[in-house]
Amino acid sequence: MKKGLFFYVLVLYVFPVYAQLDTMFNKAEISIDDKKLFIIGEHHHIQEFYDVNYGMIKHIILHHPKINNFQLLIENGPCLNYYLDKLILENDSVSLKDFLMHHSHRVQDTLSPMNQARYDFYMKFYYLSKSLNGKTLRFNCYDNTFILRSLVFTTLDILKKYPIADTLFLSQISFLDSLLQRKNLDRDFFAFHQHAGTYFTENEDMLKNMLTVTDYVYLSEMMKRSPHFVNNPLDLQQNVTQERENMMYEQINNSYNDSTFFFCIIGAAHIYKPYRKKDSKNQCKNNCTAAIDVKIIEMLETYKTSHFKNKIILCNLVPLVKKIRNEFLNKIFNITGYYPPALQKYNEYFNSLLTDNITFIDMHKTQIKRAYKVTDYMIVVKEANSLQ
Repeated sequence: MKKGLFFYVLVLYVFPVYAQLDTMFNKAEISIDDKKLFIIGEHHHIQEFYDVNYGMIKHIILHHPKINNFQLLIENGPCLNYYLDKLILENDSVSLKDFLMHHSHRVQDTLSPMNQARYDFYMKFYYLSKSLNGKTLRFNCYDNTFILRSLVFTTLDILKKYPIADTLFLSQISFLDSLLQRKNLDRDFFAFHQHAGTYFTENEDMLKNMLTVTDYVYLSEMMKRSPHFVNNPLDLQQNVTQERENMMYEQINNSYNDSTFFFCIIGAAHIYKPYRKKDSKNQCKNNCTAAIDVKIIEMLETYKTSHFKNKIILCNLVPLVKKIRNEFLNKIFNITGYYPPALQKYNEYFNSLLTDNITFIDMHKTQIKRAYKVTDYMIVVKEANSLQ
């Protein structure tokens, strides 16, 4: 990044986006106590949630009295993790931006609004990490990689750092280069799986001998957590599965460190809970999680293997109305969000608590006696802007 841009970027990312959010979180009295994991359940791709997440996480980091090491767990794959580590450890924001240009099925000339919001979000945390005196902040991506273009781009980025003489290996590099030139890669996972995916999986020992330990760890994680490599590519048509839920649990649980406090941003449907334990699990399901029998929140809270058992704080981010970017479609469709399913019968009561477009609700202080069993906190955006 050019030094001449430093002051501009510093102002853009370090100064609070919304003074309202700073004021809101200063009044919120978020209780951490001896907890270790703060889970934020969101509806993805909402503009306001990037600002809310940053503001809340920053507030907790700056005011946490006991912990100096923090880790932000992100529902994304090991490809993004590679570039976020380059950002934090090597101050390389250019590579992150290049990656996000390829974090799409289609070729992009500029960052999409969604990927621009992601880039801005990660850069805010980058500058926050550089301003923490005696505290550390790292990223950890715990999900699969589903977007083929980003997988091809990252694989090439790693492998092209090394001299390659093997003819078959070079043919795979050429094949990946040809894939990356295609305008749309959303239907090319069969070709990847049959050629490069199979070749690299069968020659993993060669990769281990050729790459540095660090690069091999990144690439092996990409191979383990990319359906293009290891599974029937048809699995990509349905990414909401119990297998994926189990994998995410293992990734989060294995990241545990006693000296670290964790934040986890995840799709809200993965952490919806019933109002009472005896209530049917169907009470906290929706179309997104119908195929899942045991959700990640239940694993983290109840499994004997969970390092985070009894150490979790939940916060649900709720958009009541989602305005999409297409003004014409906005006039046709009334796209509404919703409170957690187990609390929807109290919609009218929660609506009465909304004092601004963005409102923080401490569920331990509401008139709904068991609301805190569903989630500790809610942040409600009355009119949210979708980036899709």
